[in-house]
Amino acid sequence: MTVIVLLAAYATGIGLTCVIAPWDTTGYALASGLLLLAWMPFRCSRWGWLPVTILLCLGGFMQASLALKAPVVHNHISRFADKPAAVIEGRILTSEKRTNGGYRLLTDVQQVLKGRTAAKATGRLLLYIKGGELQARPGQIIRWRSSLRQPSRFGNPGEFNYPLYLAARGIYVTSFLNRAEDLTVLANHPATENSYLENWRHSLATHIKEVVPNDAAGFLQSLLLGWRGGISVEQRQLLSKSGVAHLFAISGLHFGLLALLLYQLGKWLYTRSQRLVLWCPPQRIVPVLLIVPLAVYLLLTGNAWATQRAFLMATTVALLFARGRRTHPCILLATVAFCLLLCNPLALFQPGFQLSFSGVAGILIWLPHWQRKTADYAKLVRWPLTLIMTTIAATLATAPVSLWHFHQFSPAGLLTNLFAIPLIAWGAVPLGLLSLATLPFSDLLADTGLLVASKLVTLAIKIVTTISQWPGLTAIPCYLTLSTLILLIGLLMICLPFGRQRTHWLTRSALLVATVTAAWVTQPQIAELQVTAISVGQGDATLVSLAGSHYLVDGGGLPGSSIDPGEQLVGPALGRMGVRQLAGVILTHNHPDHTSGLTYVVQRFPVAKIYLAAEISDLAPELQQALHDKEVPIERLSKGWTHLMNDEHRGFSLFTPAQRSRDKNERSVAVFAGRHGQGALLTADLFGAGLSQLAEEGLPGRVTLLKMSHHGSRHAEPLRYLEWLKPTTVFVSAGRGNPYGFPHQQTLEACDRQQVEVFRTDTQGMLQFSIVNDRWHSTTVKEDGRVKGKPRQG
Repeated sequence: MTVIVLLAAYATGIGLTCVIAPWDTTGYALASGLLLLAWMPFRCSRWGWLPVTILLCLGGFMQASLALKAPVVHNHISRFADKPAAVIEGRILTSEKRTNGGYRLLTDVQQVLKGRTAAKATGRLLLYIKGGELQARPGQIIRWRSSLRQPSRFGNPGEFNYPLYLAARGIYVTSFLNRAEDLTVLANHPATENSYLENWRHSLATHIKEVVPNDAAGFLQSLLLGWRGGISVEQRQLLSKSGVAHLFAISGLHFGLLALLLYQLGKWLYTRSQRLVLWCPPQRIVPVLLIVPLAVYLLLTGNAWATQRAFLMATTVALLFARGRRTHPCILLATVAFCLLLCNPLALFQPGFQLSFSGVAGILIWLPHWQRKTADYAKLVRWPLTLIMTTIAATLATAPVSLWHFHQFSPAGLLTNLFAIPLIAWGAVPLGLLSLATLPFSDLLADTGLLVASKLVTLAIKIVTTISQWPGLTAIPCYLTLSTLILLIGLLMICLPFGRQRTHWLTRSALLVATVTAAWVTQPQIAELQVTAISVGQGDATLVSLAGSHYLVDGGGLPGSSIDPGEQLVGPALGRMGVRQLAGVILTHNHPDHTSGLTYVVQRFPVAKIYLAAEISDLAPELQQALHDKEVPIERLSKGWTHLMNDEHRGFSLFTPAQRSRDKNERSVAVFAGRHGQGALLTADLFGAGLSQLAEEGLPGRVTLLKMSHHGSRHAEPLRYLEWLKPTTVFVSAGRGNPYGFPHQQTLEACDRQQVEVFRTDTQGMLQFSIVNDRWHSTTVKEDGRVKGKPRQG
């Protein structure tokens, strides 16, 4: 159990980086010295372990903090980021086709050229290519001209932490190209080296695509090589909804099957020699001999977290067998996790790492306990029951991770896996791997095997598609707050097979009390009047909460980007805040940066009504379809004020200007929400004639919080707004480094002259404003997204 305690201490230190800002080197040295001094007098006592575990916790915190930042090297590529475009030269390490088109190249940078000067550079860089046909292969030296950027978060709760994801892979800088043809390959470069393993993987993926029909080629590439770019977005959604997505990624299951096949083959060959058998039993030496081919397969398939875990476990078991030793599987699993975290502490935050280890832990803990109850059953009955119990154990253990990261529960998975696992894991995968192994000797045998494997995959897909559409088995959107996550984890821990002794029931009772208390303390709180500006880049999405009702004003949009702001930004933010349904969605005007995220929101959240002034036929077809499928009532707003809530204590009203202007910005719907003499005005992109109409109509109440029109553009007459309304607080929704320069300097200067504090989503992330003691109380998110700042008075 010692390794489990050490793992818990180290993982706790890593997790603290989410809530505590990193220390400087002096702080680490001082804390470590004090802990060592504290350990000396107690090292022989029963309390000697306490300073050691605290020191290990500090070590995890230090290692993770350092890994989050780029290396402190004068020529690291991060030093050239966020500067004018330059020519970059580097070697391709890996090349991967993206699901939504284009390519993603991991490059080892060698130098940066500006004009006639060249500066040597080091470090990895991730290059995104939007389109075109890529001719370069791993190992080649390439050049391209582009600007470099350090990735950053939008700053919303629940969003995928992309900078942390890249940092875990040693990547701190990204670059972008529109066309693959803009890439120059330096074919005769003296430093060019072939990346044999990655090129082999690329050649095998190409061969699969040439032999297998298009509808199954992507699945087979993912199954055998971990090459997921061939799976379309629609196919990914199907796998996710049917609960079998884990089967189409290189996982411990595939790795274990390969190890078993190689072991059986190696054992058969080994026992052909009587001399070898007399020298050493096959069960002790064959597993050790398999370490090398398994390592090659690990690197060939992309070195994912699940395969790293499986490889390390297989290697450790092989070495234990060689020495004639045994250990408890849970101790082995904890040892492997500890080793991986020592090498890469940021792995703890990766969904793949969490799913892999939690799934195996659930199987190791629950399955033996359940199997004892079926030991007397016939083998024909035990086999399907074991498969069902394994699926249930893995599903229960991974449920908190899956719901927290992917916001969806797939009840069909408990049934679809019964059919998919035999067809995929016991049929398509072994046959496909055997076919690839025979490719150097016989194209005919290899191609035949791949075609049969593709038929098995196609059959599995048809079965799971049918099952996932049955009533009661369709995927259910499920967003967890921190409170519900704690409650779910606590309930799962209570259900662990402790035993039936009195002390075990006391443990369960203590866990129940601690879980309920922690869940109650962390439950989200939304004020009587709260305005939340969700950070959606260069777009708008604002949640207005009033008297327990929630209204979403616009849904954001990132034109030209592959990001769906509804799925990746707005939906997760609403879920983390505890918003389960919307009293209304208000579309201010039909521009992509305001509408693109609404399709996903309408599909995933119950919406009582949508309010808009635009023609319904002008909306994007996918949004129209979503409104039709969900039967959302649509209310077309007429000119002037429309009062949705209006009494002496609170009010919620919409202002619609005349819809005659050619500029859609001039037709923007303005939103007013007020309570007890304090009001917020959201003006979308309204200015000019529309602003004049708003001024003529007057306001339902006093405005003390103002959303600056058109993302803080100087053309939206900011000074006119400020002099007319005299707000105490303003905020701007804009994207980091947007090409328009929003918010404009003139807007910021106007706010400064009026002595009004400005809050910005591009630098502060999601903004929350609520009424406390008849004043606006503002909460922001720090730029690094680690912790929320202290509330400040507006």
